[in-house]
Amino acid sequence: MKGLLLGLLVCWFAFSTNAQDAESADDSKKNQALYEIPFQLYGEKIFIDVYIDDTTKLNAVFDNGIPAYIHSGTAQKHGLQYSGTADIQGTSGGGSRYKIKNLPVRMGNYSDTFEQVVSQIAPSYLNKRVDMVFGYELITLFTVQIDYTESIIKLYESRGFEAPAGYDSIPVKQWLNYPIIESDFTFSEERVIPLKMELNVGLEVGFNIDEYITRKHNLQKTHKNNGRIMLVGPDGTGVYGQIIRINGVTIGPYQINRAKGGAFDQQVGTRNSEKIHGQIGQPILKLYNIIFSYRTNQVWMIEKPEPE
Repeated sequence: MKGLLLGLLVCWFAFSTNAQDAESADDSKKNQALYEIPFQLYGEKIFIDVYIDDTTKLNAVFDNGIPAYIHSGTAQKHGLQYSGTADIQGTSGGGSRYKIKNLPVRMGNYSDTFEQVVSQIAPSYLNKRVDMVFGYELITLFTVQIDYTESIIKLYESRGFEAPAGYDSIPVKQWLNYPIIESDFTFSEERVIPLKMELNVGLEVGFNIDEYITRKHNLQKTHKNNGRIMLVGPDGTGVYGQIIRINGVTIGPYQINRAKGGAFDQQVGTRNSEKIHGQIGQPILKLYNIIFSYRTNQVWMIEKPEPE
């Protein structure tokens, strides 16, 4: 009888240990990247080498809220065939563009077929050609970590994902093309205004404030003009604003002091100014490593460590 009990205890212990090992293995897989995509931070843009066949490399810009589009000159150069048109919305309203269906792409160890890629003019950036802009396709499929420390974009399975230790959760109010957060903008000691802001790593200025807030608070007259700025929308047209510097901007628990951005007297992008007041862009966001989880409506951030 004692021998039987001892045998059962040994079996139970072995089963318990194996179950714990399996559980630990499952936990480790939760935060194991499925794919890794190297990038170069050039100026205030994330550039990625994207291949559309074995040898044709494109200079692509990653923007976490933009569906893929390709420079019309690039499409023509490489003989890409159009298959009808697609309607788009942009800074100058709606319009139609030629589209390419089922474009195969490869970047890092990740391969996919983009179901639709619009063809339009893509202006160069700091004298660097831009062949393609994309990002929304990855954001809607995966939990996406932008690791500025290692210059790698990591793609994870969204189900069961847990943010690594040290990352702070950033409350997300809504997710349209970009995640929308509430951010306190400190214009002076007397004026701290809560604004609904999108987080956009494709924006090359620290922030932009749309016409609704610019006019409501008379920002172009109450703040020093540090120069003019033009932003190019997803339809390839530009809008102009004034560069301003304000006392502070918050993202969740983080405070960014003396932030510089743009105040616009035109609508920027395709947004509803009642719901969205502007965007926070790359010069601020690159100070952190960021995780976007569209499927679970979550964003996490951690301060990027100082280089040794």
